[in-house]
Amino acid sequence: MEAYNLDKYFDSIEDKYYDSKLLTEILEDITGKSFTQILSDINSNRISVTEEQIVEYLNNEFEKNDLELKQRIEKRNLERAEKKNDSSKNDSSIFKRINEKEAAQEFVDNLSASRYSFTPYTLKYYRKYTLILSNRLVTLLGIIEKISLKRGEEIEEQLYDLDIILDDKGNISKSDIIRLIVPTIYNFNTLNEKTKEANDLSTYLTFKLTKELIYKKGMNDESELYPSRAIQIRSLHGYDEVGTIPLTEYQKDEMNKSYEKSIKNNSKFLIHLFDE
Repeated sequence: MEAYNLDKYFDSIEDKYYDSKLLTEILEDITGKSFTQILSDINSNRISVTEEQIVEYLNNEFEKNDLELKQRIEKRNLERAEKKNDSSKNDSSIFKRINEKEAAQEFVDNLSASRYSFTPYTLKYYRKYTLILSNRLVTLLGIIEKISLKRGEEIEEQLYDLDIILDDKGNISKSDIIRLIVPTIYNFNTLNEKTKEANDLSTYLTFKLTKELIYKKGMNDESELYPSRAIQIRSLHGYDEVGTIPLTEYQKDEMNKSYEKSIKNNSKFLIHLFDE
């Protein structure tokens, strides 16, 4: 809350109810955009860069910054191709190991040249990441819009699931305003940042992602790279995922009760099973 200085929007430290219009007013003030413009920005926020543009950029950077290295690698590759295609030289001598000095040089060359290689998964990562954030925002803003227009009855089930309680006039509590505003702003800012990164060609010089690298970093699944698709995490261990609506104390208590009940039921089943 401190990061967005939300205290200034409330006249009390108490968790009292405020006119629901305050939701959009806070959002518009923080972003400097109208609610309509925020929605428009999300819909128009696209990764426009293509694989072809990235590859062309990396090749141009290679020639500009390391032309000698590029030529050396191309020459080496050409010599190997010629040897393979020359049947008169296709004998065991061709497959002899190059000497250690050449091997070391080739290793260093390839390592240096990897800076200019394009890894398709990197672009895929940005596209998937920004899509998740966009979908989150559409859902969050849909909830905010309905509450602000005092049409909470249209999303009654959704509000119940999120433990957002409106009073009989459609007003909303300070704590629920904060629960909705913070993840919305976070997702909006992160979407803009990720899209800007993805459309900046220089990003692909320094940021590389492959499936092999993901598993080397100890990740068990690709999904660990991405934020959850949900706007709220229903997990005893996932209360504070950034960008999602925090669970209320009531929700946490209910989850704990459900978990304890499940443990008891399983224990009774096991006892009954061994008694038979």
